[in-house]
Amino acid sequence: MDAKSVKDQLQRIQNVEGLPAFQLILLGELISNHRDYLPGLLNYANVLVTLDRYGEAKEVLTEAMQHTRQDKRYSLFQQMGKMCKEMGDFGSSFQWFVKAIDLKPDDADGYIGAGAILARQGRLEEAEQYHRKATVCSEGCIDEAFLNLGFVLRAQERFAEAQKYFEKALELDAGYDEAKIGLNDVRAVFAYLESERRRQTKDWTPKERLWQSREAENSGSIAYSLILTKDLLEDHSEYAPAYLDYGVTLVSLSRYVEARVALEKALELCPENKLFIPTYHMGHLYELKGEFQEATEWFRRAIKLRPQNAENHGELGYILVKQGRLEEARWCYESALECSEGDLSEIYLGLGCVFRSQEKLLKALKCFEKAFELDPELEAAEVGARDIKLAIDYRKRK
Repeated sequence: MDAKSVKDQLQRIQNVEGLPAFQLILLGELISNHRDYLPGLLNYANVLVTLDRYGEAKEVLTEAMQHTRQDKRYSLFQQMGKMCKEMGDFGSSFQWFVKAIDLKPDDADGYIGAGAILARQGRLEEAEQYHRKATVCSEGCIDEAFLNLGFVLRAQERFAEAQKYFEKALELDAGYDEAKIGLNDVRAVFAYLESERRRQTKDWTPKERLWQSREAENSGSIAYSLILTKDLLEDHSEYAPAYLDYGVTLVSLSRYVEARVALEKALELCPENKLFIPTYHMGHLYELKGEFQEATEWFRRAIKLRPQNAENHGELGYILVKQGRLEEARWCYESALECSEGDLSEIYLGLGCVFRSQEKLLKALKCFEKAFELDPELEAAEVGARDIKLAIDYRKRK
């Protein structure tokens, strides 16, 4: 097969993106015949990462690196950085992105990757510097660089500057939905701060004000939600649900120190039968921060406080998957199916993903189909079932 035919074959495989079980089979055949074809190896490693098979992905990338000249390793460095990020190994991820920057200092993508890692760690000022460097590069995703700079500035409550960079992202891509949401968010903050609504809401009940904040967050207006909840707490300093929401919003902005303080206050004020809720969110804090072992401990505490809640078991399963502990994750998801509370469609989805990662395709198919049966709007379950059916049919034909 000549070079063009190999490239065309890879393009056909890439066209079925989002179907990792099927892609894994196709890519496995491709690279078995073309072991030195770097684009094929990169795609194969990427699918393995999607399937949370990090050890195998690392082996593929390491082998590819051995056969690639130093000055041609940019894509490999980027891929290693992304893989380590998925694993929660933020230190290694950052170093791989720095290697990419050293190789191509005028490509924005390396700076974007490094900046994203710093932001996830809560190092917002450092992240800002990397995203600023990305915006002046001549190559790469400059619109994404402006977007991420806007996000980091918004997290620091520098709303006027954030607005400027969301607008710049939209100048480069008028259909950039994330930039539109970010821009609408900071505009909502300004409108609230400059209007009579801020004074008028003081007459509302705490519950009414909390619902206003939650509606804002659900629409993507994270900063607006933060300001609303902060105002609520100034007037009702012992209102536990507001501390919970404030902490959750701070987590989404990577302001972990403040988030922990808020969640600890929620734990202090929360009635005993609701303690599992802030405990669960404390686990989510450490999950996003990349401290998976600490997250695991908090999710175990949540399960102990509310063993009948499926979501607690499911989140523990998810964090174990990210650590490559698939069998333990399977046990968590199966335990969740015995629970009397929570959305079991998401549990079946998670269990299906575990079985798919283990290449237990028939079991995966049953789980995806059950998830879709429970929630016909759960698109990931429908796509998962389609992926497995394609993989099974292809194997039968072979």
